[in-house]
Formats: sequence, C-alpha cells, structure tokens
Amino acid sequence: MGIATRIAARVPRELRPDAAIWETEHRLLHALGSARPPAAVQWMVTRACDLRCEHCYAEAGHKAHGELSTEEARSLVIDATADMGCPLLVLAGGELWLRRDIEGLIEHAVARGLEWAMHTHGGHIHKHRELLRRHPPALAAISLDGDHELHDRLRGKLGSHKAALEAVAILVEAGCREVVLGTTVTRHNADHIADMFDLVARSGAHSWGLHLVAPAGRAQLDLVPRPAQLRRLAAFARSRRARFPVELCNEWGSAKRRRPLLPRSPLRLRRRQDLDGGRPHR
Repeated sequence: MGIATRIAARVPRELRPDAAIWETEHRLLHALGSARPPAAVQWMVTRACDLRCEHCYAEAGHKAHGELSTEEARSLVIDATADMGCPLLVLAGGELWLRRDIEGLIEHAVARGLEWAMHTHGGHIHKHRELLRRHPPALAAISLDGDHELHDRLRGKLGSHKAALEAVAILVEAGCREVVLGTTVTRHNADHIADMFDLVARSGAHSWGLHLVAPAGRAQLDLVPRPAQLRRLAAFARSRRARFPVELCNEWGSAKRRRPLLPRSPLRLRRRQDLDGGRPHR
C-alpha cells in the first residue's frame, strides 16, 4: 500500500471523499509524468511543547492522540520522503526535541541521504550537542519574540529567551549552515522589534525572519498587528538590510505595494523553496 493510501486511511471517515479525490489526483499526476518531488517535506513530529505561546497555530502543549510510532515515522515519513527524491526533511512541532525517539529518527533520515532542518524554541538544544555535531542541520530556525522580559512573557516560561540565544551559539559551533532567528510579529511585540536589532545582529545568527501572526490555533484575530505597526515594521526592515539580512517572510505576500521588501526565498534557504509554509511557531 502506497503512502497516499496509507495517509488517506488515517483521514476521518466523514472526510474520506476529499481524501479519495486527493489520492486520485496524486496517481494521475504520476501517470502523466507530471509529478515532481517537492523541494522539502515538513513534518510536525509532535504537538508536545513545554511553552505556552499565545500565538501558537498548533495549540501545542500535550502530545496528541495517535501520533506516529517510531516505525510509522520511519516508513511513512522518512523513507517515503527519501524514496520520492525530496532532498530535505524539515522537523517541526510542537517542540521536536520532546519526542523521545527524535535522535534515532534524525539518524535514520541522514542514513537515507536526507538533509534535515528544524524549527525549535531552543530550550533543549544543549542536550543534543553530540548529535548536532555529527549531523548538523542544513538550517535551524529559532524563535525570538522580544527582549528577555517580553519574550519570556509571550512564551510563558522564564529563561526561554536566554535558551534561544544559547541555542544559536551551539548550532553555529556545531556547523549548522544557516541559523535563523524567527520573530512572530503580533500586536503585542510589533512596536518593540526595532529594539531587537542589535541583539539579533550580535547573536551569531545568519539572518532574521519576521513572520506575521496567523489567526489560527491559540492566536486570536486581535493579535494581528495594526496597519500603522506594519508600515513601521516594513520601513524598519528595509532600512536595516544593508547591515544585516532581515527578511519579511511568506505572510507579507499580501502587501502588494511593498513587494520589493519581500525575500526571493523564505528564510534565505538557498536553492530551496517552501521551507516552512509561513511562520516560526515554536
């Protein structure tokens, strides 16, 4: 049974007609020779998370019922990604490092010839130094939403700001080719982001991605920044690019009059597209 069939079988019964249509389209594209492997596959490895971010699209916290077992993850995600010729597996969450078998899954992905990348809040990076040195990710996106007081408040955990910056240093030392600090822009931190510039530029990160909050999961519509805040932030990003790579990420695509501000590829991941489908959420 192919991966499309396996995934379709997991769809709730009331949604099966849509899944059947998707599977038919999938098979038809392959039959016509029109299906090309994606540039990247992103897998939300767990909904478990030890932070409580007000803007979390996944409503992360507790592990979800029915998460893939180790064997299912190896065959349905990692092996399938490698078999289709996709070069990059992006691991996200929740917080990926809270999955107990994550090191073994990364080892398996590397053994299958995949590069890997990750989204993380950074709080557990120090526990995995040896793995990161053996198999440094192609890219790591680490969340940073303000100065230490604001970040810790928005993330719901004291010390999370310090851990994020320490994670940057560990990843750079381990040989990660691109370490990105990602900021989710909400109404609560939009007016403070300019004050973060010097800290970000000195952090050791290679670039800074600014992502607009998406009203999904725990994020309510009233978290979306006001128009005046967005105009100021766009001007700030434009003014700083000569000094440090500041990217307005995918969600800014609706800003038609500001199109010159948009990056050519999300999070500056060279030769690849669609790394994160939007925001750093963790």
